[in-house]
Amino acid sequence: MARSQMFPSYIFPTVLTLIGLIGGAVVGPMIQDLLMPEKEVSIKLSEPAEVLTSRSVGNRDYKLFDQKVNASYLSTIELKNVGKTSIDNYLFTIDVDTDKEPLLYRFFYTTEPPHTFGVVKFSNVGPASKNVVIDRFIEGNQLNVSVISSEPLAIDIIPNTSGVMSTVKPKDIESSYTMEDIVYVVVFSVLFAFLLRAAYDFIPWAVNRCFRKSM
Repeated sequence: MARSQMFPSYIFPTVLTLIGLIGGAVVGPMIQDLLMPEKEVSIKLSEPAEVLTSRSVGNRDYKLFDQKVNASYLSTIELKNVGKTSIDNYLFTIDVDTDKEPLLYRFFYTTEPPHTFGVVKFSNVGPASKNVVIDRFIEGNQLNVSVISSEPLAIDIIPNTSGVMSTVKPKDIESSYTMEDIVYVVVFSVLFAFLLRAAYDFIPWAVNRCFRKSM
């Protein structure tokens, strides 16, 4: 008798759990795509990292881009169009908090992919800040900006394009789910289904047993 009730008691809720997990994995991206904003840009900004100091060259100044400096720092900015459509004339400001331009101050950028990316234009704003315009920011494309300077700079990114949602966050806090994480979720979800069904059977049995003993 116990064997005949094995499927409805334990296997059935486990199968439902697996179906729910598989269905969520299939339907989830579809729902996410429906709820995704039409125009959204994800912006990731890293803290300035010291890449070379005078100690690295025997406590002497060294030349970098024809400038004699005793240290150099690198900051990176990543912008990706994560919306559904392309954005025309996407404008943002690389705001640098400084009273004067550093001795060494250079911008470099790369695009992903290079063959479909629009024209990128930089213009000066104040001592070190710059306005940047992407004439056509296609969905899925990414702009990577590197800032090399002779001193650590306090950099902020200010999106200036209306009608576009922009998310600015430090690059270091980025996280992503791996296949191992998904396997853990599946395994523990199935285990939870078994434990929940076992508790459903055990608790009434334990209560009845204790009640009978007290009688």
